[in-house]
Amino acid sequence: MIHRFLHEAAREFHWDTRAGAQARLLLALKAAIAAGVAWLVAQAVPGAASHYPYYAPLGAVIATGPTVLGGIREGIRTVIGLAVGIGLALLVVLVGGPHLLTVPIAVAIAVLAAGFQFVGEANTWVASAAIFVLLIGGADPTDYSIGYFLQTLIGAAVGVAVNMLIFPPLAVREADRALQALRDRLADHLESLAQALEEDDVDGDAWAARLDRLQADASAVRRSVRRADESRRGNPRALRGDIRAEVESSYVQLRAFERATFAVTDLTDILGHASPVTEPFGGVDADLIPAFADAARRVASALRAAPSDEQQVRQARGDAQDALAALERELDKEGSVHPSEVPMSTAAVVALRNVLTAVAQR
Repeated sequence: MIHRFLHEAAREFHWDTRAGAQARLLLALKAAIAAGVAWLVAQAVPGAASHYPYYAPLGAVIATGPTVLGGIREGIRTVIGLAVGIGLALLVVLVGGPHLLTVPIAVAIAVLAAGFQFVGEANTWVASAAIFVLLIGGADPTDYSIGYFLQTLIGAAVGVAVNMLIFPPLAVREADRALQALRDRLADHLESLAQALEEDDVDGDAWAARLDRLQADASAVRRSVRRADESRRGNPRALRGDIRAEVESSYVQLRAFERATFAVTDLTDILGHASPVTEPFGGVDADLIPAFADAARRVASALRAAPSDEQQVRQARGDAQDALAALERELDKEGSVHPSEVPMSTAAVVALRNVLTAVAQR
């Protein structure tokens, strides 16, 4: 238990490298530039808002996100949350001003108001804005509210502009690399399964853990492709039509690899007894294991085939089809198979063929 806790804690403090160090450094640089520009602009704002310039850098940092659309979305959420929270606080002020009873009531109403769809994920700003106006606004909450809202709005606008004009982030290449990595992991999994079968070294618990990691990897790749899709929206660098085509191609590959992951999960459940459902049943016939291992390796090679090399792809898929056909012929010849091994062997062949079918659709 302690070991697991320490492992989870260590993972939380691990540097996130999914977007790459350069992207993280660029984001930090742009946030710094946006905060500096917002501070300069805030100094020139006339009226009551000039007393609260420090909220402009806050809005700028919030709106400088990993994607242009994400920054715009965060800026809008912040502005909506501030407007609702400030409005609630000013109503409380009209009723009787901040004191021991009205502050908790205002917070309770703010949290309830955050449940409306139009507030959405800006809910944390609703309560924060209400508390700031009530407790920091002091004797002049109206001027404070105007300054708070206007300067944050200015900062958010600056953040969006900086994010859009200075190397707007485009995560298409990261998605391509994530898809490539998932493809290789699926191939590695099939090859390892083939080796384990040949060596009669199948550990159900170990394979179940491998499946958990594989499925987590597939989920992470889906997030990466979605991030790539979001990064092109509103992005001046994505005006070229080929960027949209690349993202659409990434979605096609993603769906194919997700289907392949599902089929690999079935295959591992059957051959590796990686689930309680398959464990009580017999495995595949021992005489079929060489053919199974060869077919699994051939399908793994089809997975690894570079999509840009059409000849290599055709050759690898053809070899995989031949290996599966040979496996099916071996299965048809087996007349002395234990009754429980018949459905298991057949199901394993179907699962392996499903992997190849999914690969062929990418």
